[in-house]
Formats: sequence, structure tokens, C-alpha cells
Amino acid sequence: MNVRRVVTGRTPEGKSVFASDTAVPPITLDLLPGAEVHRLWGSHVPVQLPSDGSPPAIPQYFPPLGGFRFGLFTVGPDAATLPPDLDIPAAFAEIQQKLPGLAEVKRLPHLP
Repeated sequence: MNVRRVVTGRTPEGKSVFASDTAVPPITLDLLPGAEVHRLWGSHVPVQLPSDGSPPAIPQYFPPLGGFRFGLFTVGPDAATLPPDLDIPAAFAEIQQKLPGLAEVKRLPHLP
């Protein structure tokens, strides 16, 4: 799915501006065939204005207390199944690399 993110900001003078207009590529995972995750925006701390609209660093999937996340999640169809030759340790390493912190708190479908 094509997803677009338009971010507004505010100048030090208080004028609202468009800070960015970009495509957000989907994150796909071998353990979730057919699913897509679009990380749209987030922060570990409340946003302070004025802001130039630059995206803050988001080192972990889930925010700490006071932080937030906005995302779009597409779930694969029931017909999407894991490939029989899936390397499970590599697939978990992929999750940790692409969405750090998710696997530690989420029981993934199709897995015991």
C-alpha cells in the first residue's frame, strides 16, 4: 500500500508551515506474511513547539511513558502462510532489526 506522510511545523515566529511531504515505505516481516507496518510518526517525549517538523528518533517500537506512536497496520489475509523453509531465528532477528522491542511483548500469530 502506498502511504504518504505530510508533516506541519511552526516557525519561531508562530507561522504554520508544511515541513515535509514524503512517502512512507511499508515494513514487511517474514513472520507476518502479507502484513505491512507503516511507522508514521512518534516521539519518546511530548512534542515541543515551535518545531521544524523533523522526525524525532524512534529507537523502540513502543513508546515510554509520555511518548507516543502513530502507525498504519495492514494485516495479511488468512490465506497468507509461513513458508515451510522459514528460518525462525533469522525471522526473529529481522523483527528485532526492523521493529526493535516488538517481539518482546507481542505473541506473533502462527507461532506457539
